[in-house]
Amino acid sequence: MLNRKLLSIGASLLAVIGLTACSKDYEPEMYYSNQVSLEKRIESLQISDLSSKQFVQNGIEEVELVQAVDGDTARFRLKDNEQVITVRFLGTDTPESTSSIQPWGFAASEYVANILNNADQIVIDAMDLYVPGNPTANRMDSNGSRYLAYVWADGKLVNLQTIEQSYSQSGSIAFSAAEGDRYTMSITEKDSDSSKQMDIEDIMYQAELLVKKDAKRIHGEEQDPNFDYSTEPTALNLRDLLADWEKYYRRATLVSVEVVITRYNGKNFYIEDVIDGTKYATYVYAGLSSVSLQRQYPAGTRVKLVGRMSQYGGVPQLSDIDKDAIEVIEKNATIDSATVIAKTAEKSTFESHKDDYNVELDRNGAKALLNKLVQVTFTCQGTGKPSSSGAYTVYTDLALKGDYVFNIGSNGKEYSSMGLNIRVNGTVVPYINTGFWEENASYTVIGILSYYDYDGLNDDGEYQIMISNLIKNPNNSSAWGTSVITPVFDDIIIVK
Repeated sequence: MLNRKLLSIGASLLAVIGLTACSKDYEPEMYYSNQVSLEKRIESLQISDLSSKQFVQNGIEEVELVQAVDGDTARFRLKDNEQVITVRFLGTDTPESTSSIQPWGFAASEYVANILNNADQIVIDAMDLYVPGNPTANRMDSNGSRYLAYVWADGKLVNLQTIEQSYSQSGSIAFSAAEGDRYTMSITEKDSDSSKQMDIEDIMYQAELLVKKDAKRIHGEEQDPNFDYSTEPTALNLRDLLADWEKYYRRATLVSVEVVITRYNGKNFYIEDVIDGTKYATYVYAGLSSVSLQRQYPAGTRVKLVGRMSQYGGVPQLSDIDKDAIEVIEKNATIDSATVIAKTAEKSTFESHKDDYNVELDRNGAKALLNKLVQVTFTCQGTGKPSSSGAYTVYTDLALKGDYVFNIGSNGKEYSSMGLNIRVNGTVVPYINTGFWEENASYTVIGILSYYDYDGLNDDGEYQIMISNLIKNPNNSSAWGTSVITPVFDDIIIVK
């Protein structure tokens, strides 16, 4: 069995929170979880040797936990090729606790993290969605970046456990098989001596109906002890908010802050404030379904925002913005100038030693510039393949100081995590096609320095410079490179 357990940043934060007495006092019967087991599931699937199965190819596999993200998402390492995948728990929907904060979100996350971090065996299972010969058909979530699966921990179905703990609603499952051909198991119905064959969707739905009668947690009027329900925000400046962001995050405290909007990236945006000569900055997550605020509050507007602190990959951000409470303080505020990150040599060879760099900046220095405007001049080394959302990387010849961790880019070339590359999101307006970037051509780019950690662990992620919206009209969907536009910001300059 695989039993390596890695604690994530998120799990570490949740461990501090704990559950208070009123939540601990609730001990649901777990009626259906006590009947549903991996052993029954394997028997239903008619699998004789689980160890020979691979998740992507066969729909089921024993895996290793990398990170418990929240109540319905986790990252796992596949045993066959060491690939790390993100899994969205199939048929469940727990309250948010990362990029957005909702009541009972932290409790649901802690519950799942405790199960997964202490499990000796974890199996992910998408057999109800599996289409032979088509590994991804019907098996990805709406974002196209997360696999959908049941998660079994030491023989118990975690998806079902969260429902029976009143941390999750049940959801529909897009079965690949017709109703009469689905995998089922024998379940004894509540308050009955009779049993019937039920598929997992039906089991989870019946479990939700049963626990709703208790009217606890997400199904009742009980308040989450880890959520601040106050309607009056705590007024802070950006310096103090970022200094104690974990405290405000863990309590889901409603806060207000006066800041200058510096750039938009799709519907989301970046903010800064200069206090006693020092610049502070962070990212604002407006939400997937949000309407862009760029027309009403363009970059260079000083505003008062009301929202809650959250985090993504351990990096703090402001989210749950009350759009009706935004107050304009100044329409043409000064955006502090971008910090120039200059090359100290013509080109790095990306050798595997710490002295091979061409930017006088290490990871600590980069961390101090996080979410702030920076300017770089580089020679393009090619671009990666766009993801399903349209996001891709522009590889540069820039390298930070420090030890190197190598990986293969999506264009097949070898790159270091110490490389300082350019990131183009699929949401940027206008969208910039990969064809805009010419290999071996030189560019000067102004963008926001961001950080992306692929597995959320060990601080081994990459610093990237994010291209921002270049025009005022966020509804302009034309792609740069196929039509002529007039940018508001000269953030991308071709060096002749």
